Amino acid sequence: MDAFSGLSLRERVLISLAGLCALFILVYLYIWEPKMIQLQNLRDVKVPQSEQTLAWVRQALEHADDRVADESEKIIEGPLLTVIEQTAEKSGVRLMIRRMQPNQTRSVKIWMEEVPFDNWLHWLELLRLQNVYVDRTSIAKTSPGLVRVRVTLARH
Repeated sequence: MDAFSGLSLRERVLISLAGLCALFILVYLYIWEPKMIQLQNLRDVKVPQSEQTLAWVRQALEHADDRVADESEKIIEGPLLTVIEQTAEKSGVRLMIRRMQPNQTRSVKIWMEEVPFDNWLHWLELLRLQNVYVDRTSIAKTSPGLVRVRVTLARH
C-alpha cells in the first residue's frame, strides 16, 4: 500500500482504471460469457426438443380426435367409476390402470403405467363426452409413445 500511495495522482488513477478494466474483463470471461454459452446451448437443444414434443402431442391429438369421431356419443349412466371403467375399456387403456382411488369430493384418482399416449388421449376425449373432466394430471414419458399418468377425474 505504501508503494501505491507513493505514486503520483495520475499514476494512481491509471492503475485504478487498469484494475477496474481487469475486473470487468475477468467478470466477462469467467461469469458472463460461460452463462451466455450455456444459455445458447439450452436454446439450441431444449427448444427444438420441446417443439418436437409439442408437434408429437398435436399429431397424437389429431389422431385421437379422428378415433373419437367414430365412437358413439351415448352417455353412460351410473357412477363415475362405472363411466371410467367402460370408457377405459373402449379406448384400450383398462389394463394399464394400476390403481383407482375414489375421493370424497366426487372425484377419482387414477395411476396408470406404460399407457400408449394416443390411447390415453382417446380415453380423455371419451370421458369428456361423458361430462368427466381432468381435475389434475401428471404425465411422464417412459419410452417412445408410452407414458406414466397420474390423473384425478371428476364429473360436472
